[in-house]
Amino acid sequence: MSGNNGTVPDNVFSVELARNELETELALVTSFLEKLGVYINHMDFACDAFERAESETDKQIVSEFMLYINDEIAKLVRNRA
Repeated sequence: MSGNNGTVPDNVFSVELARNELETELALVTSFLEKLGVYINHMDFACDAFERAESETDKQIVSEFMLYINDEIAKLVRNRA
């Protein structure tokens, strides 16, 4: 019980700090998963569009979009690591 007038044990502060850190980390992970979910939905849409594309030009456009989504997912994962 040092440094706090003898009323609150020191470990209460460390528990509160750990709880705050966990809440912050949970918010970051939740945000990451939400963003990843959006990219996965976009990729799913793009895959369907690629399968339905009737011309090579349409397939090329969709495949470029898929590459863009892939790059965005890679950036998201790199920034999270």
